[in-house]
Amino acid sequence: MSEYSIDYERIVYGGYSLGGLAAVYSLSTIDIPSIVFSLCGSFWYPDFINYCKATDFKNKKASVYLQNGKLEGDKHNNIL
Repeated sequence: MSEYSIDYERIVYGGYSLGGLAAVYSLSTIDIPSIVFSLCGSFWYPDFINYCKATDFKNKKASVYLQNGKLEGDKHNNIL
């Protein structure tokens, strides 16, 4: 038994920019948290969209909120 009482149904994980990308990536590797958000996630990151298309995500129960601007990553042609 854990020393701390953790309600896994109430864990929220998210971030802005690269942190938002990491939050979405976490959906592919673990079946928690129950809510994920990404604000201006760095989805322009090379091959990330292809990774998402090819991956069977582990966390299929999470509620996901994505917010991106129309020009998000428009000027990025390399990893920053």
